[in-house]
Amino acid sequence: MRDLLSQVKDNKAMHRPQAVPVMTREGRAAVQEAIDAVRGLEALDGLTISKGLERAAQVHVNDTGSKGIIGHIGSDESTLQDRLERYGRWSDSIAEALDYGSMNGFEVVCAFLVDDGL
Repeated sequence: MRDLLSQVKDNKAMHRPQAVPVMTREGRAAVQEAIDAVRGLEALDGLTISKGLERAAQVHVNDTGSKGIIGHIGSDESTLQDRLERYGRWSDSIAEALDYGSMNGFEVVCAFLVDDGL
């Protein structure tokens, strides 16, 4: 995440390699806050891939992205629960976090940790 800190310039624009610059609301302060929050935490076990969850997410991306739709509801009015039940099973509780503009999984995680402007 320290590399991310160096990508945010004085004008609060984040300049990522091979990507269009993104204007942040809080700039370096939000990135530093995230770094401080995770410093010293113990690593958790790795995640395992769920093919059903992966398929439900990809179908939602393919559906909404091509139509310019932003949000949790599909063009067919499908919800997260609908999509998960099409491609697998779930229990207890479900939640969905969406990210727009990240170039890879690491950037997605950083975006959720930094939580710029929220």
